Amino acid sequence: MDANLCDELTEKLSIQPSSLERKPEVNKCVDQVPYDADDKYKINIFADIIPILAHDIWCEKEQFQRLLLTKVGEERKWKVKEAELEHKLFWKRMQLDGCIKSLQDVQEQFDEYIDEVEPIEEPEWIHELLKDD
Repeated sequence: MDANLCDELTEKLSIQPSSLERKPEVNKCVDQVPYDADDKYKINIFADIIPILAHDIWCEKEQFQRLLLTKVGEERKWKVKEAELEHKLFWKRMQLDGCIKSLQDVQEQFDEYIDEVEPIEEPEWIHELLKDD
């Protein structure tokens, strides 16, 4: 596998880097010299897999960055909505307090009116005087 495979996979998956960081490029030089044929075979397998794994890690990192940005954006929207709702709730409470105060004032005025309108009880002796005539 070579770095061209990484480029092809990136183009096919339409992955755009979210930062200035470039996708990984893996050099194929192996510093370790194999001792026998089996070791050489294992090193070659890893040399072929490393560019794929590097590309996968890069893709996962980019996807994580996109998801993180999406989550941050959604969280900001919720904070704005929460602030708006708190503001509305505050004004509703103020209106409710005003309504309660108005109702208390009306109740007091009504009680005063009832006290003024209720007929004054006449003393019993007035009835006796009126009967005698």
